[in-house]
Amino acid sequence: MSRKPLSTLGALAALAVASSLAVAQMSPPTSQSEAQRFRTEEKSLQQQSTPMPSASKPVDRTQAPADAVPRARTRMERIDRFRDLESQMQRESSS
Repeated sequence: MSRKPLSTLGALAALAVASSLAVAQMSPPTSQSEAQRFRTEEKSLQQQSTPMPSASKPVDRTQAPADAVPRARTRMERIDRFRDLESQMQRESSS
């Protein structure tokens, strides 16, 4: 091996070490005014947001479904169900 690739590798390693030390020396801002500003802004944004629920209501599984469809148990029932759904979607898409 020649010296040039080794010197390049050494320079890159030194650069990586220097940059990691520089990042390690940086500390996050800890001033009370920034924390207070963040709390104030967060409170303001929370008051502006809508009070809509973020999830659906839980499902009552003890009740029968409104559009109960019997389960297709055999292969022919599944094929028939697929054909019915396909023709229904074709009718809806072309009307």
